[in-house]
Amino acid sequence: PEKLEVIDTLLLDQPRTFKIWWKSKLSERIFVTAGEGNGATIPEIEQYLINAGFSHSPRLVAGALSCMINTLITKKIAVIKQDIDNPGFYYDIHKDKALVVKKDITPPTSKDILSCIKILEELKQFFKDNTRTLSTVLKWSIMSEFSYAMKQAGKWLPWMYLKGSAGSGKTTLAKVGLFIYGEPTPTNNIGGSSADTVARLGAVISQSCDFILINEPAAMFNRKSTNEMVKVCVESTTGRSKFRGSYYGSIPAFSPVLFTANQYLPEDDALLRRMYVLSFSYSQRKSEHEKKMFEDKFHIDTPSISPLQKLGVIGRFALRHLLSNPSKLLDDWTEVADEILHLFYNEVGSEVPFWLTEWAESENLDDFDDNQREDLRSFFVSQFNQASKNIIITDEYGNKKSTLDIDG
Repeated sequence: PEKLEVIDTLLLDQPRTFKIWWKSKLSERIFVTAGEGNGATIPEIEQYLINAGFSHSPRLVAGALSCMINTLITKKIAVIKQDIDNPGFYYDIHKDKALVVKKDITPPTSKDILSCIKILEELKQFFKDNTRTLSTVLKWSIMSEFSYAMKQAGKWLPWMYLKGSAGSGKTTLAKVGLFIYGEPTPTNNIGGSSADTVARLGAVISQSCDFILINEPAAMFNRKSTNEMVKVCVESTTGRSKFRGSYYGSIPAFSPVLFTANQYLPEDDALLRRMYVLSFSYSQRKSEHEKKMFEDKFHIDTPSISPLQKLGVIGRFALRHLLSNPSKLLDDWTEVADEILHLFYNEVGSEVPFWLTEWAESENLDDFDDNQREDLRSFFVSQFNQASKNIIITDEYGNKKSTLDIDG
């Protein structure tokens, strides 16, 4: 062994793992044995060494490996890491101690905050007919980073479900939320088929505490195993369990999920009680001109140059606030979100605008039926109004007399 790292996670219910850099006469390069995330268990390292042909006596590898690791630890040659490598926010309720891993928590300047507030007001102009939903999704996105820590504290954050007509702005709004703690990428903005098995969903939500955007999740919810797993993951720190060598360990459920779907809504009441469901109506569909204006303004499909990156200032502010006040995780998450925005605006001597204080109410299956009826009514009224313009009344000789005006 050239180097040994021992990973002891302080705040997670995970086994001790090891990351070892090896030098061998049988290889011209230094190689590393490591598993998912940081390190690997002894059985995983044992199997790698045997399968790669680095042992002449496979039955002795496990004992020799354990002896070697313990000796390096005793001699203080090993590096002991007592932290977490997955980016996010974590909480130990017994010590009332919070930990932020690999996230920017530099104090925002007044200039940063004012730039962020300007972006929020510009977003409001584009969602002027749906500011209550905009406010709700933004506040859920702010609190999403604390979902895992809330579960560590015995609370939980509902996952979000946006549904409605195609082109009404659901996915766009979800992407806006991703900018608060990062930006949209192929890793956090995926289709339902990328998480339609227990193994795939477990891999998706176990990388960091940033929320995941999953589009069109029907394939997930139509499969009983993933449907049941979602119910567990919303409230539990563990997503699933599996064997790692001879150790039966758990896969953490770090990330909350925001789903978007055109019309599909699961009919499982127990599942919907764990969701914050918001609808986008037919009347909220955006024209091609409006979509182009939004893209030209915010470059949401090219995140590296998007002004929406300024929303990260709110994320930094929220992380710092909860890091200093971790017991807030025990409070109602909606009240904490409102408090964060109040303090954020107060930093520059401003009041929170009224639209950001509002919350859109989560819906149930009965509400969904009512909204569908309203969407159908709006659709037919629109079709009748368009058709009326094409109705021409002529006399018996074919001469145009007038057009028929139908009141929708």
